[in-house]
Amino acid sequence: MKYKRILILGSPGSGKTTLSLTLRDILKYDVYHLDKYFRVRDEKEIDYDYVRGKMREFVSGDTWIIEGNYMKTLDIRLKRADFIIFMDLPTEICLKQAKERFEATKGQQRFDAPLNLIDYELDYSFMDYIANFKKEYRDYLYEESIVKTKLPHVVLKSHLDIAIFTKEVTVSWH
Repeated sequence: MKYKRILILGSPGSGKTTLSLTLRDILKYDVYHLDKYFRVRDEKEIDYDYVRGKMREFVSGDTWIIEGNYMKTLDIRLKRADFIIFMDLPTEICLKQAKERFEATKGQQRFDAPLNLIDYELDYSFMDYIANFKKEYRDYLYEESIVKTKLPHVVLKSHLDIAIFTKEVTVSWH
């Protein structure tokens, strides 16, 4: 079966962005990287009315991939999604990949970040967020997105799982 509205959820550093780009190339769907639209340095800066309105705009399309957690807008995405990819890689891998991404893009504008939000130093509070993601956020995110909705889903726990899933999409979702 070919799904048309896909959510990719999971810890920062788990590979959500990379997988969304791979799926975009295979399926030719629009991709929305939520960090690009909603990431700010200080959560007090977030205008949630704007964010929720923008999210409604994103989900109104027939086909899309949305990657990112932003739990205060999860309800909007879940109402329209027809498939969930839950990235559940080990914390050590998420930390390593987040650090590698920082090193590769340090001082540069990232395509998946808002304009003028450039990282020059590793954000240790962000790394702490990743280190505590499974303990503090994972179960809630899993419960809300998969258990309560009963939407079709896949849980990817390793790079091998990701490779197998990508191959499956390539072969059987066309």
